[in-house]
Amino acid sequence: MSAHSISELRYERKFHTLSLSREDVLGIIKLHPANFRLTYPDRKVNNVYLDTSEFDCFNANVEGLPSRSKFRIRWYGETTGAIPKPKLEVKSKDNLVGSKDAYPLPSFTLDTSFTVQTLRDVLADAELPIFVRTILSDYRPILLNGYRRRYFESFNGSFRLTVDDLLHYTAMKCYDNRYLGKVLDDESIIVELKYGVDHVLQDMEIANALRLRMTKNSKYVTGVYAVYG
Repeated sequence: MSAHSISELRYERKFHTLSLSREDVLGIIKLHPANFRLTYPDRKVNNVYLDTSEFDCFNANVEGLPSRSKFRIRWYGETTGAIPKPKLEVKSKDNLVGSKDAYPLPSFTLDTSFTVQTLRDVLADAELPIFVRTILSDYRPILLNGYRRRYFESFNGSFRLTVDDLLHYTAMKCYDNRYLGKVLDDESIIVELKYGVDHVLQDMEIANALRLRMTKNSKYVTGVYAVYG
């Protein structure tokens, strides 16, 4: 993907729990020595993940390839209907270091009329780099997912936390999308710790104080297994 400065590169550490309630997790964060504070009201996050018909992005993640990318369309608010201010997000990973590029997309409607051609029309009308447009020419919608997210930042501003729950996953097809067979996961709590590469020496101290199990969690991989497995 595009070149990034050191300040734009980041690490993400993910924690997944089924045994704690959301209130339990928020209580742990409240007592964390890094003094995390709420930075944004809760909001609903929605994504349509894009992949090839051979699930190249999915397989690269499952196989743990050191260099890989993930493509998704993200928006906030209602999952279906008129989608305002969507963005194409390209997340790239090189070993443990990641980066993200975001490109505004024209609004569209996500309903039973949404097809792979709708996706292509939306991408065609967006201002995208040539290399991104070329890659996505062979991609199609694979998975729709959504969740509730709460945002925190450490007192010194060096670390960010997000807490996700009320997850759901739905398979998407090239045509005839009726959004049936939604898989609900109202037990998982996923915490993500995000920080720049210049704070790597503090990360384990911050992570250990969460007292949660660190895991390799991908909502895309989890969702594909849930709706296609």
